[in-house]
Formats: sequence, structure tokens, C-alpha cells
Amino acid sequence: MAAIFPTLTATLTLLAAAPPAAPPPLSAAEAKQVRCVAALAIVATEQQRGAEGWGAYPRLAEDGATYAELVVADVAKRRHLTPAAVQQAIVDAVSAIQTEAGNSADPDAFARAEADRCLPLMRAKVPAREQPTLPQCAAYIRLAYDEVRTRDGATSTAKDLATIASVLDHRARQMLRGEGRSDLEVDEEMGREKERVITAAKAGSADQVDLPHCFDLAAP
Repeated sequence: MAAIFPTLTATLTLLAAAPPAAPPPLSAAEAKQVRCVAALAIVATEQQRGAEGWGAYPRLAEDGATYAELVVADVAKRRHLTPAAVQQAIVDAVSAIQTEAGNSADPDAFARAEADRCLPLMRAKVPAREQPTLPQCAAYIRLAYDEVRTRDGATSTAKDLATIASVLDHRARQMLRGEGRSDLEVDEEMGREKERVITAAKAGSADQVDLPHCFDLAAP
């Protein structure tokens, strides 16, 4: 199992060079939350490095980071600790889980069991975001491209977003044609979804959408 890398989230950038502190006193419930932050951080690392076997799990880097921030803030407040002390407890939990997994008969199964136990705890604090449809994804990524292109110019990021938006648009149109719609009906549906997305973005509700899902839909 890969070690958690230090840039997984801002929450888990944890002063690696600092001397280890004594573990803070935590209740059983708090220790469970801390361990779950660590377990899901490990899964997020596996996902980010492209490890096999995690395709059925939601992307955890973003929601896991939010969950970590909430747990750190809650435990620090309850126990009158510094965030750094709670963060160190998470680092210690990562190490403990990796050691336990390495000593188990099946490290991957051990990691999945930890993730399965912890996902409901995360979702209780960080509800799942709505997954947009293919036409909606095409519109969202096109809007992201327009924003980056206007702000930064023709950067590599802008070019990548343009390519992804084009792929999503093509696949969305293929899907709609596969449902028996005419080219005119496809154009009308794509236009309606674009308007919905623009309205959502203006209302600030785009943050409630699972945009990483769109990149999954654009994958080869």
C-alpha cells in the first residue's frame, strides 16, 4: 500500500519535519473519526496514483479533504487542542493503518474494509454531490474553459479543458442520438442543458455538483 503523500490535501500537509507529539486524548468516537480520515486519505492516494480496484468508490480527494477539515476543527474544539495536534493524530493513524494492513493476510481487502466502514461516516458530514449528465458535463467544462481562457489566456490548462469539453460534447450528442433523437432535437436538448448549467453557475450552485465525475465521463 502506497504511503500517503504530503500534498494530498491542505489539511493533511502536516509539518512532516516537526518532532512527533504525544497522541492527544480522544474519545472512542473521536478516535474513530480520526482513523476514518486517515483511511480515506489512503484510498484517495491510491486513486490519485491510478491503483486498480478503487473504481467503484467515489473520488475521495475533494470530499475527503472537506471531511478532514471538519473532523480536525471539531476535535480541536472539543478537546481544546491545536489543529496541528489533531493533524498529527491523523498522520499517526495513517501509519497505524498501513502497518496493520501490511501485517494482514490481504492488505487490499483490509484497506477496502476500512473504506467501507468509513464512507458512511464521511457522508454523514459531507453529503454526496449531484452527478451531472453528459450534456450537463459538456456545458460545465465548457464554462470552465471559457473562464480559464478569459482569465489566463491560451494556457495548457485551457487547452486541456477545451479538449475535454469537446469530447464530452461529442459523447453527449452520440448518447442523445442513440436514444432516437434527431439532430435538431439533439441541438435543442444540448441548448436547454447549457442554459440550466449557466443558471446554476450564476446562482453559485455549481459547487454542489460532482464535477470530477465529468472527467471520468471524458476518460478514454
